[in-house]
Amino acid sequence: MKNPKTQVGGQHYNDMKIQPVTFIMENDLSYCQGNVIKYVCRYADKNGVEDLKKAKQYIDFMIKQIEDERPVSGVCKTGECHTDRIRREREESIEIANKINERQ
Repeated sequence: MKNPKTQVGGQHYNDMKIQPVTFIMENDLSYCQGNVIKYVCRYADKNGVEDLKKAKQYIDFMIKQIEDERPVSGVCKTGECHTDRIRREREESIEIANKINERQ
């Protein structure tokens, strides 16, 4: 995916080499992960500390989800330990990034 040529509602992403939406979609990030990227990328050009607080809130949502997956016995409800899932997702992201680099 290429960066969008237009942006509705401002200019805060236009000068970025890789716009958040491009990065998020190419790496198949979750809703919460995508919002963290979006808010951290734009905070200096849009809403300042408010955007950083929003990013933190989404990180807190992700932490809660991981903690809720871990029952007292230590086995994740999903059958995949959260650290294994994070490792797998990281490896998948690296694979996607490598494919993007090969296209360029």
